Amino acid sequence: MHDHCINFICHWHLAIIPGLETGNYGLVLAAFFVIGTGFNFELVAGNPMLSSLGNTEGSSSRLNIGNALGAVAQIIAPLFIVMIVPIQVISIEGKMPYMKGVFMVTAAVLAMAAFASFFLKM
Repeated sequence: MHDHCINFICHWHLAIIPGLETGNYGLVLAAFFVIGTGFNFELVAGNPMLSSLGNTEGSSSRLNIGNALGAVAQIIAPLFIVMIVPIQVISIEGKMPYMKGVFMVTAAVLAMAAFASFFLKM
């Protein structure tokens, strides 16, 4: 299930690019919905694995740290995008090459994670 979920998210990441290029709001919204749903499934599936990594007394601490790191990532991600796209670029057409790069790199990372988890049986 884990492999299929990552693969599914990876393909929907690529759906954002044509949606942004054509101005198809429904496709962009659907892609973000599927990506968000997939990440939430990954979080829910990861909690039992995170709690079983060590002794049972420290499982709540590991879950708190794991969820805190997720919250920090949600703060850092928009700042990362702000650093990638120059402040002088105002139009959507000007931002598209940068956003394509961000989504292509993210899709490549997800594809590599799916490949690694499929062949290495993590």
